[in-house]
Amino acid sequence: MNKSASLNLNNLKADGRVTLAYSSENPKSREDLCTAVLESVEQGIIVWSADGYCEFVNTRFRELLGQGEDYLQEGMHRGVYFQKMVERGEIKPEVVEGIEADLNTHRPFNLERKLGSGVEVAVYIRPMESGGHVVSYTDITETKKNEMMLSQTIERAERAELKARESLQQERDRQVETQALAELSEWLQCCKSIEELYEVVRQAMAGNFPASRGQLFIYSNSRDVLDGAVTWGGETLLRNIQPHDCWGLRRGRTFRYGDGVVNFPCAHVSSETQSSTQCPAPESYLCLPIIAQGDTVGLLNICMYGSAAESAITDTQVAFAQKCAEQISVAIANVKLRDELHEQSTKDPLTGLYNRRYFFDRFRSAISLAEREDGPLSLISFDADNFKSINDQYGHDTGDYLLCTIGSLIGRYFDDEEICCRMGGEEFSILLPNATIETAKLKADEIVKIIADHEFTYRDARLARVTISAGVAAFPDHADSLQGLCKSADLAMYSAKELGKNCVCIAGK
Repeated sequence: MNKSASLNLNNLKADGRVTLAYSSENPKSREDLCTAVLESVEQGIIVWSADGYCEFVNTRFRELLGQGEDYLQEGMHRGVYFQKMVERGEIKPEVVEGIEADLNTHRPFNLERKLGSGVEVAVYIRPMESGGHVVSYTDITETKKNEMMLSQTIERAERAELKARESLQQERDRQVETQALAELSEWLQCCKSIEELYEVVRQAMAGNFPASRGQLFIYSNSRDVLDGAVTWGGETLLRNIQPHDCWGLRRGRTFRYGDGVVNFPCAHVSSETQSSTQCPAPESYLCLPIIAQGDTVGLLNICMYGSAAESAITDTQVAFAQKCAEQISVAIANVKLRDELHEQSTKDPLTGLYNRRYFFDRFRSAISLAEREDGPLSLISFDADNFKSINDQYGHDTGDYLLCTIGSLIGRYFDDEEICCRMGGEEFSILLPNATIETAKLKADEIVKIIADHEFTYRDARLARVTISAGVAAFPDHADSLQGLCKSADLAMYSAKELGKNCVCIAGK
């Protein structure tokens, strides 16, 4: 340091500048005091003059940077010092250029450096009124380490918090999904008919996949096509599709379009098919085979629409859709089994008409309704004329064929509200709710004519003409009970046979 000058530490400016003051009172002692203070501080200190020469460097600076007296000494120019550092690879030339530019502004500035020893230092440069600079180097290695540890701790805490939130959200999603599946299962199991089941599927899929359109297909009895059963989300119902139209059915598992290296659209959701139904082709969709008791019974198609985020199908949605498909498949199997058991318990196995027990159950209900509402109710009873001789002449196979054909003819003629029954053998009855005796007589005449005009052919052989004799009775005109009405209709039928057969008689006439 200049022997005629000393650092006045009491004259530190508010802007960070330090005044290098001259003292006429014992300058040597003041210089020694200043030097002692600068040597005792924790920071490394360099004082550069206005023209760039080193005026002071303390021991702490040399310790921090690991530089001996030959590296930097008082009186050495800053450019020489920086050049040594560049040559030894301790600092890059562009960094030196930046420091020099900042020094020329004569404003305070800071920077941080990581030394080759691994020590990190904070460098504070403050200008002096004389034009020089005071530079202090502070070891911040431990501070940086603590900051890094704190940052890592905060990051771990944030990750743990995020994971906890994700786990909580997943648990909430699982609860919502479980509740939705339980509700779907409850509704499906309560369905008494396949039509009710389809309506439950429509509402449930629209609610569980709000940004979707879709359709449920069920295999026809012939197994050659799948019939459109129900749609949701505004999708136009496709009447039927071929099994080979769907990659999910071809591959026998869930097909997720838009998620693989190969993305080949199904024919039933391709742009050509969608253009005919006035719906755009979806960006992504699912095809889920409906498998019940090991047998594929249908297909569930879910198409996602909306923005890119809304149309993207997540793994969670795929898993949820598969669970919905499982619930639907179980419900379809149960309804089909229930329908089969119901049909077996209510239908005649030979003709497909209702059996005697079911007929009487419906008969009792119809009589109760007619009594309450004071409405009409009629009954037609008939049997095939000369049936025993036909059996004897052609055999029982031919007789069964005749009964099946008669059952088919009357099944096509009468509507669903009119209950057709095979009472046993060649005897048949038709219950006509809300029909007067006049209406019943007209219908009986028509079915007698239909059967008489029909050509019965069995095994390429034309059979003899088949006729029936029918009797008609009405409630309560001819009887006010089930047994009484059946007896009245039977007596009228016997009267028709006595009149020559192939005709209709009304009870009491």
